[in-house]
Formats: sequence, C-alpha cells, structure tokens
Amino acid sequence: GGFFAVAPSFAGGDMKKSKQSFDKSIALAPEYIGTKVLMAEVYWTKMGDRKAFESMLNDVLKSQYDTHPELGPENQWEKKKAEKLLKNADELF
Repeated sequence: GGFFAVAPSFAGGDMKKSKQSFDKSIALAPEYIGTKVLMAEVYWTKMGDRKAFESMLNDVLKSQYDTHPELGPENQWEKKKAEKLLKNADELF
C-alpha cells in the first residue's frame, strides 16, 4: 500500500491500489498496527483527509499491543510513531 501511495503515477503509483492493499493488509493482520500508522502517514496525508488520519492514529493509540506478545515491541514503537504524527498534524495538512 505504501509503494502505491508514494510512487508517482508514471512509476506505478495508484491511490486506488494503495487503499486496496492497505485494507487487505489490515484485514489479514489487524493485530499489527504498523500498517495503520503507515497508511495514515502516506495515504491519508496524500488524500488530504485529516479526519481519517487522526481517527486511524487514535485507533492505534487505543489498541492493546499486549494481546499479541510477539508483536509487542513493534507495536509499542508504532504507537510512539503515531503520537509523533498526531503532534505534527498541522505540518502535514
């Protein structure tokens, strides 16, 4: 999903494919919150949808990464990234 969002259209960038890829990834592994953080950062910012951006990152901050101990360290780090992105929202929009 990230590739399709950041690549220019002549190099394969496609926002529809980006959304489809992100949605599929989230559906397949909802316990890994890094996908939502990346989607907020590259997809929702490019789409200019601050409400969706903030909603997705707030969902990340509410998530319980301890329900999957093997993902705990990664998800904890992703929560820190989500906080930073929310803090810098005015610069991104």
